[in-house]
Amino acid sequence: TLDYSRLRELEGVLPFFAQTGSRDEYQAFVEIPEAQRNNAILRLSTELSGSEGWSKLPPIFKTHSSLRIKPEAEVLAVTRIQTAVTNEPILVARNVNGQKSLALLGYGVWRWNLLSEESFASHALEAFLSNAVRWLTTREDEKQVRVHAAKQAFTTQEPVEFSAQVYDQSYQPVDN
Repeated sequence: TLDYSRLRELEGVLPFFAQTGSRDEYQAFVEIPEAQRNNAILRLSTELSGSEGWSKLPPIFKTHSSLRIKPEAEVLAVTRIQTAVTNEPILVARNVNGQKSLALLGYGVWRWNLLSEESFASHALEAFLSNAVRWLTTREDEKQVRVHAAKQAFTTQEPVEFSAQVYDQSYQPVDN
């Protein structure tokens, strides 16, 4: 159970406002909206896109609660009950003035590793947590495209050599 009055002490850093909650729980699948399909935090494997991997995971538990998402926060995933997709957020991220927060509004995520029949899913929780920690800990002043010259100065006779690196939203190197 969760005491929402105590959770309010953390509202300054959370991506949502806690209002009320209930002890009633239900099982919910994670559904990725179209706008978030390529979000680097949600990439569970190299073979599957964001939404494909999540749709194959077992459900987790969620309580009936009343939360208000902060205006600057972004809903990364919503709940799906059987085949009905709801507007109820289950994964919310916020990035304001270099301060990042990520909230998974469900519990029982151990089910992703232990109850899944898919081969990739045994590492789904690990991949999600790795992506989340990478996104949360990367400073905003780091650039997603970095270019470095091979040396400080070149003569007019030699070609200019440089190397470049490109990173996605979670600062994983991008191929090609």
